Amino acid sequence: MANKKVLFAHDGPIYVDNQNQYYGVHYNDELINRYLLLGDSVSFITRIYPLPENNMLAFSLISVKNFHVIGVDNFKKISVYYKLIKISSIIEKAVIDSDIIVVRLPSAIGLIVMKYAKQHNKPFLVELVSCVYDALWNYNWQGKIIAHYKYFKYKQIINNVPFVIYVTSQFLQNRYPSKGKQISCSDVELQSISQNDLFNRIQKIQSYNNIKPLVIGTVAGLDVAYKGQGDVIKAIAKLRSMGQIFSYHLVGQGDQRYLRSLINKYKLDDLVTIIGPLKHDEVFAFYEQIDIYIQPSKQEGLPRAVVEAMSKACPILGAKTGGIPELIDSQLIFQPGNVNEICSLINSMTTEVMLEQSNRNYHKSLLYQKVSLDNKRKEFYKLFLSNIQGFKTI
Repeated sequence: MANKKVLFAHDGPIYVDNQNQYYGVHYNDELINRYLLLGDSVSFITRIYPLPENNMLAFSLISVKNFHVIGVDNFKKISVYYKLIKISSIIEKAVIDSDIIVVRLPSAIGLIVMKYAKQHNKPFLVELVSCVYDALWNYNWQGKIIAHYKYFKYKQIINNVPFVIYVTSQFLQNRYPSKGKQISCSDVELQSISQNDLFNRIQKIQSYNNIKPLVIGTVAGLDVAYKGQGDVIKAIAKLRSMGQIFSYHLVGQGDQRYLRSLINKYKLDDLVTIIGPLKHDEVFAFYEQIDIYIQPSKQEGLPRAVVEAMSKACPILGAKTGGIPELIDSQLIFQPGNVNEICSLINSMTTEVMLEQSNRNYHKSLLYQKVSLDNKRKEFYKLFLSNIQGFKTI
């Protein structure tokens, strides 16, 4: 097939400046080059937002050639649902014009793309990156109303997808099994891992004293309640009331008002610092500076930040959410939102435990090296491409 056109579908968003240059947070040149393994050009069909000029640190300029964007208006709010007919027409045309389709789920746009891909007999594969039930249930009261319905809908859909890439090893496979061909392949890839990071961490832990409080850190969106940073802030306050002092640093983009209101409520200005967004290389420097990493999320697939913190040999605490228990020691898992458990686990982080966890997490991170994941994904792509001529849904 000459000049194969690949269509990638997800809600996004992707960002555009006044020179019509595109930017992403997790969408970047590396991701686009991955999809170019499937064809000669890649188009993203997704929502487009104007690039925030006051928050450039969080975004990566996309410079890959043979890359295009098909913009779709947000139609998930009832007030703009009338746009769905127009949007469906745009999506169907994009599907017809494409040769190969990659759908990232959960995604409202992705579901519509899949519908038209089936209608027009276009070969597609699915990347399942998180649990739709967890996302909706922990979002707001409206999400709780439709969470069960969406869960069973996605369960039925994934069961009949012919090619699925799961980002977890067990969690998503158990919730959304498929009769099709499948692999477990994280979308979190570590470019390089150095044993010096383990040596430096061990020295850092061994040099601790009681003069300065241990620094706990989280990297996650600041305006998404289900990321759970508020629970850690409450834990820091409770620990202080018990005479135990820990510092908490937060990295991420988004509206900070809710988290700042908690900091003010508990009078924690001296212990909790919101750093805001950092460039990717600066995030790795952040992991080196903190003493303990915590992922308190109530919804996750396989969290990028946990894998990255592991590569820097961080001792890690995490909620029993998504793929987090696949990554870290089961003894350091807490129930999402349980402030008492968070306090107890923070207090359990003795020098001995931290040294043990540092070594464990570093070696676990070696499984997420880019080279090995790339090879695994390429083999699956070859299998998918070899079945294009006889492609059919299950």
